[in-house]
Amino acid sequence: MTSDKPQKIGILLNRYFEMKCTEKEKHTLLELLSQSCNEKLIKEILISHLNDIDEDKIEKNPVDFDKIYNQILVEIDHRETRASEKRLLHNRIKIKRLVFEGISIAAVFLIAFFIGGGFTKKHSDISTKLSSSNSPIEIRAPFGARSEVKLADGTEVTLNAGSTIKYFTDYNRLNRDLILEGEAYFKVAKNADMPFVVNAGELNIKAIGTKFNILAYQEDDRIEATLEEGEIHFSGKGNEPFRLKEGQQVVFSKNTHEILIRDVIPEIYTSWMENKLRLNNTPIEEALWKIGRKYNVTFEIVSSDLLELQYTATFTNETIEEVMNMLKSVSPISYKIFKNTRVNEKKYLKPRIIVYKRK
Repeated sequence: MTSDKPQKIGILLNRYFEMKCTEKEKHTLLELLSQSCNEKLIKEILISHLNDIDEDKIEKNPVDFDKIYNQILVEIDHRETRASEKRLLHNRIKIKRLVFEGISIAAVFLIAFFIGGGFTKKHSDISTKLSSSNSPIEIRAPFGARSEVKLADGTEVTLNAGSTIKYFTDYNRLNRDLILEGEAYFKVAKNADMPFVVNAGELNIKAIGTKFNILAYQEDDRIEATLEEGEIHFSGKGNEPFRLKEGQQVVFSKNTHEILIRDVIPEIYTSWMENKLRLNNTPIEEALWKIGRKYNVTFEIVSSDLLELQYTATFTNETIEEVMNMLKSVSPISYKIFKNTRVNEKKYLKPRIIVYKRK
């Protein structure tokens, strides 16, 4: 550790909260924050200023910690996305881990800078500015990978590849609402006074503290919510609110607005978190729909007498050809795979698989 490192960090922190940092200084500060070897030093620098806090000022001018906390997340995320993703990917994971932990550096920022003992004399102005807007926060899982997120209230979210959640900076202050596009598993922190609400297209799911999975891709014609533990309430367009119990699943049709509630084995619908696709006496239409989601292909069943087929299987790292050959070996089907096809002037961007009865 160099002797001038504390002074350097102190100057950078001061410039950051005065909003005077250059892009180079911002990146330097974020890199310093992401290095675990600096965590103790940074905390000592910040905590050393807590002794100067005026407790009377705290009582007379309470600070909206949750909004400031979330706004810091927005700022950090915004600055990171502007930089090279490849260069900062490792640091980004570390930074977010530090920010979301209860005794994180970001939490100390709030105490040191926004109560009254920070480096800068402009803390009140900064606090007002940060609290004046309700900005959106968007978290996306890249294609080909899952992402795990811990929200400000302690709720844990696992996002499937290509999925997104969006919420606002008043989360956990005025509400616990978020928007989902894609698939996610939620482990909701309990708060009886503030329900956790997921808007998944035309289906809204409300929970107090529970574990459940939601599948809601825009391009699919259905939305699924599967309850593993606890209780959730849901409502769809044109339907009255319903209650789902442990081990149940609701399937909402976007086309007909019909709601189907059925008993299921939740582990089958959360196996994607282990990179598995599990089928358990699953009808062929649903099985092919799930396979199509995993392998990014579309299916067309041209033989109606195949609709009575059901499959029980588990797939992990098989290719789509291996999957189809397995299905073919245990049932009277055959198939053909078409790529970059055009039917009646309609171009299929995904590979298309025609399934028919084997002669």
